[in-house]
Amino acid sequence: MRSISSIIIIAAAILAAAHLVLWYTFYEMGLNIPEFIPTTSIKTNGPIIFIMILTVFIISEKKIVKQNANISILKLTVQTFAIGGIAEIVFQSVRCYVDGFSMEDFVIANLVMAVYHWIIAFLVAYQLKTKKTGMLVVFIIVIVIIANVLKYLRVC
Repeated sequence: MRSISSIIIIAAAILAAAHLVLWYTFYEMGLNIPEFIPTTSIKTNGPIIFIMILTVFIISEKKIVKQNANISILKLTVQTFAIGGIAEIVFQSVRCYVDGFSMEDFVIANLVMAVYHWIIAFLVAYQLKTKKTGMLVVFIIVIVIIANVLKYLRVC
């Protein structure tokens, strides 16, 4: 049985590698993949990134819960957040090196993705620990409303 820290490191490496492959495929290979999903304002890589992160988080959290069934939602969220954070720092470091982005771009990208990772990690942890799908749906609706209000107010 693997330790929780090894689960975190392996999952972060997998997520970082997947993110790098996705980035290379979309932006460096010149495949002429459309930037947006037709007739929407959704970027093509957005749903892929979401599914990629969600999959790694679900698998990782299940492994962590299997090792420690009494783990709290907060601790599970923090450990999963570490997976996303490590992966994102690795990815953004490579991206900054290759594309020559500034330190400011690096920090902003990591902060934005940190919020994204925290939300996904919490929602997955909440569902795995409580099995309260109804409340999970309420959380998702509230997050979508907050995101739309912030977008409307042009905060984000």
